[in-house]
Amino acid sequence: MRKNLLLFFMVASSIIATELLHAQPGAPDAGFGNNGFVLTGVGSINNSFGYDVVVQPDGKTVVSGKATISTGLTDAILIRFKVNGQLDSTFGTNGIAQESFTNYFDNFSSLSLQADGKFVVCGLSNTPDSTFVLFARYNSNGTLDETFRTRKTALRYYGFGNVGIGTIVQQDKKILLMVNNNQDVTFDAQTQIERYNENGTVDNSFATRGNYTYTGEWYAKFTQDAKGRIIALGGIGVTKLLRLTPKGDVDVNFGTSGFVTSQLSPFDGPANIVTQPDNKILVCGSYQASNFYDALFTVCRFNKNGSIDNSFNSTGINTKKITGLDYAYDIVVQPGGKIIAAGFTYVGSSVYTALVRYNTKNGHIDPSWGTNGVDTVTTTWDGKKNSYAVAAALTPDGQKIVTTGQQLGKNPLRNEFVTARFLLNPAARAAPPVYASNAATGIFNTSVYPNPAKSISIVTFNLKDISEVHAWLTNTSGQQVLSIYNGTLNKGTQTLPVDVSKLPSGIYYVIIKTGNTSQTIKLLRQ
Repeated sequence: MRKNLLLFFMVASSIIATELLHAQPGAPDAGFGNNGFVLTGVGSINNSFGYDVVVQPDGKTVVSGKATISTGLTDAILIRFKVNGQLDSTFGTNGIAQESFTNYFDNFSSLSLQADGKFVVCGLSNTPDSTFVLFARYNSNGTLDETFRTRKTALRYYGFGNVGIGTIVQQDKKILLMVNNNQDVTFDAQTQIERYNENGTVDNSFATRGNYTYTGEWYAKFTQDAKGRIIALGGIGVTKLLRLTPKGDVDVNFGTSGFVTSQLSPFDGPANIVTQPDNKILVCGSYQASNFYDALFTVCRFNKNGSIDNSFNSTGINTKKITGLDYAYDIVVQPGGKIIAAGFTYVGSSVYTALVRYNTKNGHIDPSWGTNGVDTVTTTWDGKKNSYAVAAALTPDGQKIVTTGQQLGKNPLRNEFVTARFLLNPAARAAPPVYASNAATGIFNTSVYPNPAKSISIVTFNLKDISEVHAWLTNTSGQQVLSIYNGTLNKGTQTLPVDVSKLPSGIYYVIIKTGNTSQTIKLLRQ
C-alpha cells in the first residue's frame, strides 16, 4: 500500500510539473470556466456585450454590459461569477442582475467597486425620442440601491448626445462621474466631470458646485493617480490629456496649463488610461503604422508632468504589429511593475483576444509572456472563432488577469458575454490563491495593527518555512500603491511596517505572497 501511495504522489507531481512547464505566463486559467473561458447569454436573442469588469477581494468576478432581450428591448446587465467561473446564485437572479430603466435601451458601460462591496455603474439609456445618462449603485447582492438613486432618478438628461463615460470610487468613498454631451447653444463637444458624496448627493467642494466642464472636446476615459489627481484621455488622430487637481481645478503644473496634445503616429487612436504607482501615465490604443494602413497594438507612457517618457521603449511609445489590425482597449499594472494591455486582433476572418506584456523599466515587450510577449487566444462558439476583449482587471493577489467583451457566432444575433482569466504566474494553476486572511497555508496567523491606521501599521504573520516573500498594498481598484517588502524571510513570526501616512484616507488591501499562496487583509487609512 505504501509503495502504491508513493507511486501515486510521484505520478501526480510529474503531471503538475508538466502542466507548469507548458503553462507559461499568459496561458488561460484552466480553473476558471471551460479552460479559462465563460460564455454567458442573456435573453432570447443573446446579443450581449461585456464592457467592464472588476474582481472582488474574495476573488469573485463581476462584469457589466448590455443584452438584447427581445426585439426592441435591450437591458443593462451585471453578472457575477464565483472564483471557479460558475454563475454566483447569491447575486441577482441566478448570478445575473438585469435592469430595464426605460423599457427600450439601457447599458452599463462602466463599473466600479466600493470597499463595502457595492457597485457603482454608469452608461446610457434611450427612449424612442430621447437619451439619458444612466448613473446608479447596486448592493452587493445585485439589487438596485435606491438610497443612492431610484429607478427614476438614475436617469438624467444632460443635453443632446449625453452619455455616461465612466465612474471612479475614490479612497475617501466619494464618487467621480464623467459625462459627454453637446453644449446647449453651439452644440460643441463637451466633457463634464462631477463628484458625489457616498450617499449620492453632489459634492459642492469639487470644482464649481460639484462640476467641472470643458467645452470643445470629448474625453473618452479618465483615471486618478496616487495623489488623487484626475487625468482624462481623449483625442482623434492625436493623444490628448487633461489633468485636474483633487479639488477639480485645472492643474496648471501639468503640460501646458493643464493640457497635453501629442501626435505619436500618423493617426493616434487612444483608448484607455491608467497611472503607475510613481504617477507616470500609461495610455493604450490602436495607433497607425507608417504605411498608413496597419492599426498597431500600442502602449505609450507620459511622465507625471505630461511630457513623453523617453525611457519607455526609447521613444515613449511601443507599437506592435500582431496581424496588422490590432486594438489595445485596456491596460493594467501588475504588482512588481509589469504592464499588460488587453484587446483583440483580426486574423483572417476571425478575431482573437490579444494580451501583450511590457517591462515597466524600459517599456520593452516581455518575451516571457505568451509567444515572444504576445498572447492571442480564442474560444469557439457555433464553429466560428471570434472573441473581443475590451476591459481587464487583476485578481486581488496579482496572480491572474480577467478580461471581458463579446463572443461572436455565425449568426450575428447570437452573441454572448465572454469572460476569460489568464495566468500571470503559472504556479497559480497548481495552487489557487488564498483570499481568506488566516488560512492554514505557508503563511498563517496573519494580522495588521493598528487598523485603522494614521501613519504606521504593522503586519504580523507566521511562515512555515524560510520563504521568498512579496508584500504590497493596493487600493480598492486593485492598483498597487505601495511596495511593502520583497525578499527572503526566515521560518516563524515576521513583522513588516506599512507606512500609509502619505496615502489618502480610505480602504486598502495588504497582500502577502509566498510561493503559490497569498493572503489579503483589509487596512483602513484614517
